[in-house]
Amino acid sequence: MGLFAYTAVVCLLAGGVIWSTLWLVEPDPTIKLERQPPPIPPRIAESIERKKPLPVPAVTATPELVKPVMQEASASLTSQPIAKIRELSPPPRRKVKKRREQKSIVADAPAVTPTQSVLTARTDFPY
Repeated sequence: MGLFAYTAVVCLLAGGVIWSTLWLVEPDPTIKLERQPPPIPPRIAESIERKKPLPVPAVTATPELVKPVMQEASASLTSQPIAKIRELSPPPRRKVKKRREQKSIVADAPAVTPTQSVLTARTDFPY
């Protein structure tokens, strides 16, 4: 019994929504539909007439023969370049210059006595 009542209520609600939508969309029968558009005011009609292009007299043109798009013409292909293979000669030898012995210009530096080095550690760090 409960399922039948539930189904009936859902159907009534859905039918009510569909019927009310169709009722809202339906036009009112008392409204007269305009069959013809209203006449154009004479001032606007004159403006439209002035803006229209002048009629061009029809000219009968004699049909011209259509030239073919592609024409045959004599053409020659370029000849391939001539490639000659020649034997490679060994690379030329370079003259090697003899190196002279160089004397050291810098003299021996005098021995430096170690002094107290500068410390960069923090002394205020408690640990």
